[in-house]
Amino acid sequence: MKHVAINALQYKQNSSGIGVMIRELFSRYTRVTSRPCQVVLPHDGPDFPAGPRTELVRILWDHRQSLHRMFFQTFSLGRRYGRDGVLLTTDSKTPFFLPKSCTLIPLITDLAVFRMPEVYQASRVWWWRFQYRYLCRRADLFLAISEFTKSEMVRVLNIPPEKIRVVPCAASEDLAPVTDPAVLADLRTRYTLPEHFLLFVGNNNPRKNLARMIQAFDRAKERAGSLSSPGSRAGNLTPMPSCVTSATGTPSISSASCPMRTCPPSTPPRSSSCSPHSTRASAFLSSSLSCAALQCWLATAPLYPRLAARPLSM
Repeated sequence: MKHVAINALQYKQNSSGIGVMIRELFSRYTRVTSRPCQVVLPHDGPDFPAGPRTELVRILWDHRQSLHRMFFQTFSLGRRYGRDGVLLTTDSKTPFFLPKSCTLIPLITDLAVFRMPEVYQASRVWWWRFQYRYLCRRADLFLAISEFTKSEMVRVLNIPPEKIRVVPCAASEDLAPVTDPAVLADLRTRYTLPEHFLLFVGNNNPRKNLARMIQAFDRAKERAGSLSSPGSRAGNLTPMPSCVTSATGTPSISSASCPMRTCPPSTPPRSSSCSPHSTRASAFLSSSLSCAALQCWLATAPLYPRLAARPLSM
């Protein structure tokens, strides 16, 4: 029986989505499989919950030593841990010079480096695409997180669909509904939340598509009379803050008209159009939108004129 080696070098403190997925998905795999596993982690990575037959391997370098870590991942990881085993890795983070006895199975989240190269450094685009070319030739099987990603892999990378298995992401136990009235009341007080609101959780990467979400919410607000949610009255949607408008059909923000006092004093009043794929807010609350975060986010819109030209369809 082949052992399983897992490339978890992207799992670090304050992990982004890919790090969280590595922890939630791969850690659970180590607890249900009968195969012995090795999980390769950065030197300063947080605790990784794993099964009893799992060996945690920490390399010499931490997440800040990116060049050392990339060199190890590219030239040493596969030869050291993939021989006579199965190597699970994510996206283009694939070691080169793999032994012939290694079964390579990459998990692909998206192909943004092909679809939106303008949001990355040119050197990264070149390197990641080079890695994908090697991946397409070497991988024995692909995993995709959605049917959309699978279709992108078939269309962009010309991978046969029968070589791809879809493994959807599932909600963590940490996201189970909270039913304690005291906890809910404390959260509403702490964040000044209304009875009903929308929440966006993401980072400042234009791939997160926050502007299109604002456009969709603005349209939904106009049709609020026909909207309802379980346990709520139809049409009970909190209005959009007055600093976000859509007079021309495109959301915009003006710090001069913003009723909130969170605008940074160093930022002069301005109005800027949104790119449909621009995003600069870690959380979006329909009743307490951060004007400061949106100003920083909207400032990136002129950098992506091609994205701004993409129409919104609902």
